Amino acid sequence: MAMQYHNSFQVSRPVFHPGAVRRLTARRERELPGGGLLWMASAKAAVLVAGVALLVSLLIGFGVSRVHDDMRAINERQHELKDEQIALLAERASLMSKQQISRRVATQLALYEAEQDQVFKVR
Repeated sequence: MAMQYHNSFQVSRPVFHPGAVRRLTARRERELPGGGLLWMASAKAAVLVAGVALLVSLLIGFGVSRVHDDMRAINERQHELKDEQIALLAERASLMSKQQISRRVATQLALYEAEQDQVFKVR
């Protein structure tokens, strides 16, 4: 007697709803590689780094602005001192003139230049 074996299993496809495959594919396309938590942490770190860079940039800009203001004030003061020096040198030159010295000695010390008949030469 020959034995006959009949395969009695049946291959069937899984049951999907018509739009299920499309939704699964679309979901996979929207997902970020590495997961959403990784990208959220990366975004937070990027915002933090950008904020720190902006703050450092503002601080450097403020420092540079202060240095420029200080240099401008120093230059203005230097010009004022140069003008004052020029005025003082002009005043000194006028005060050191022979006429000015004779006038001040006469008014303050009552000293006058001797005339020719008041000068005696002793040998």
